[in-house]
Amino acid sequence: MKRAINLGLICAFVFGTALAASPKLHDRIHRDSQHECAATLIASGNFEHSAAPVVVVSPIAVAQFEVVVARPAFVRSLFLSASILEHAPPQNS
Repeated sequence: MKRAINLGLICAFVFGTALAASPKLHDRIHRDSQHECAATLIASGNFEHSAAPVVVVSPIAVAQFEVVVARPAFVRSLFLSASILEHAPPQNS
Protein backbone atom coordinates (compact mmCIF):
# COMPACT_ATOMS: atom_id res chain seq x y z
CA MET A 1 0.00 0.00 0.00
CA LYS A 2 2.86 2.38 0.84
CA ARG A 3 4.51 1.70 -2.49
CA ALA A 4 1.30 2.52 -4.36
CA ILE A 5 0.92 5.81 -2.50
CA ASN A 6 4.57 6.70 -3.05
CA LEU A 7 4.33 5.83 -6.74
CA GLY A 8 1.18 7.95 -7.07
CA LEU A 9 2.85 10.95 -5.42
CA ILE A 10 5.92 10.63 -7.62
CA CYS A 11 3.76 10.37 -10.75
CA ALA A 12 1.73 13.43 -9.71
CA PHE A 13 4.92 15.44 -9.16
CA VAL A 14 6.39 14.38 -12.52
CA PHE A 15 3.08 15.16 -14.27
CA GLY A 16 2.91 18.61 -12.63
CA THR A 17 6.50 19.32 -13.62
CA ALA A 18 5.77 18.22 -17.21
CA LEU A 19 2.74 20.54 -17.33
CA ALA A 20 4.86 23.41 -15.99
CA ALA A 21 7.53 22.78 -18.65
CA SER A 22 5.06 22.46 -21.54
CA PRO A 23 2.47 25.28 -21.81
CA LYS A 24 0.77 23.61 -24.81
CA LEU A 25 0.18 20.44 -22.85
CA HIS A 26 -1.07 22.56 -19.96
CA ASP A 27 -3.58 24.29 -22.25
CA ARG A 28 -4.87 20.90 -23.39
CA ILE A 29 -5.62 19.92 -19.79
CA HIS A 30 -7.58 23.10 -19.02
CA ARG A 31 -7.87 26.25 -21.11
CA ASP A 32 -8.55 28.76 -18.35
CA SER A 33 -6.14 31.66 -18.91
CA GLN A 34 -6.24 33.16 -15.39
CA HIS A 35 -6.00 30.35 -12.91
CA GLU A 36 -3.77 29.00 -10.23
CA CYS A 37 -2.89 25.34 -10.29
CA ALA A 38 0.12 23.23 -9.35
CA ALA A 39 1.67 23.61 -12.82
CA THR A 40 1.48 27.42 -12.79
CA LEU A 41 2.83 27.56 -9.25
CA ILE A 42 5.78 25.31 -10.17
CA ALA A 43 6.45 27.29 -13.35
CA SER A 44 6.40 30.67 -11.60
CA GLY A 45 8.25 29.51 -8.52
CA ASN A 46 5.86 31.51 -6.35
CA PHE A 47 4.17 28.94 -4.23
CA GLU A 48 3.56 29.81 -0.63
CA HIS A 49 4.83 27.53 2.04
CA SER A 50 4.64 27.84 5.75
CA ALA A 51 7.86 28.09 7.64
CA ALA A 52 8.59 25.68 10.42
CA PRO A 53 7.34 26.89 13.78
CA VAL A 54 9.96 28.30 16.10
CA VAL A 55 10.56 26.02 19.02
CA VAL A 56 11.19 27.87 22.25
CA VAL A 57 12.24 25.82 25.23
CA SER A 58 11.92 27.49 28.59
CA PRO A 59 14.73 26.80 31.01
CA ILE A 60 14.04 24.03 33.46
CA ALA A 61 14.99 24.49 37.08
CA VAL A 62 17.84 22.18 37.96
CA ALA A 63 17.63 20.44 41.30
CA GLN A 64 20.49 21.09 43.64
CA PHE A 65 22.31 17.93 44.69
CA GLU A 66 24.57 17.53 47.66
CA VAL A 67 28.13 16.49 47.04
CA VAL A 68 28.54 12.82 47.92
CA VAL A 69 32.00 11.79 49.01
CA ALA A 70 32.90 8.19 48.25
CA ARG A 71 34.71 6.40 51.06
CA PRO A 72 37.15 3.70 50.06
CA ALA A 73 36.10 0.21 51.14
CA PHE A 74 37.93 -3.08 50.80
CA VAL A 75 36.08 -5.61 48.68
CA ARG A 76 37.49 -9.11 48.48
CA SER A 77 38.12 -10.30 44.91
CA LEU A 78 35.80 -13.11 43.82
CA PHE A 79 38.30 -14.17 41.16
CA LEU A 80 40.87 -15.29 43.69
CA SER A 81 38.40 -17.37 45.68
CA ALA A 82 37.11 -19.27 42.64
CA SER A 83 40.23 -21.50 42.42
CA ILE A 84 40.36 -21.39 38.64
CA LEU A 85 44.16 -21.25 38.71
CA GLU A 86 44.46 -24.21 41.07
CA HIS A 87 45.55 -26.79 38.47
CA ALA A 88 48.29 -26.39 35.93
CA PRO A 89 48.25 -27.99 32.49
CA PRO A 90 49.60 -31.54 32.26
CA GLN A 91 53.36 -31.81 32.31
CA ASN A 92 53.56 -33.95 29.16
CA SER A 93 51.19 -32.24 26.80
